[in-house]
Amino acid sequence: CNYLNIQIKAGKTGKAVVSIISEFGQIVYKSNYTLANQSIVNLDVKKLSAGRYIVLIETADGSTTNLPFVKY
Repeated sequence: CNYLNIQIKAGKTGKAVVSIISEFGQIVYKSNYTLANQSIVNLDVKKLSAGRYIVLIETADGSTTNLPFVKY
């Protein structure tokens, strides 16, 4: 899998920081996004090594979402 698509919940809009954190706690990707209602965040993960990761989405209103995934 070279891309990870994350659909944003209805009602979530504004600026957000999206990070990918390795199973060792290292931030391996970090970028700013502007979210639109039910938008899809497209993350290019082809350069990541196989392993377990967490996508952390931090929105401007202070809410955070953790999404675990495994890259094979």
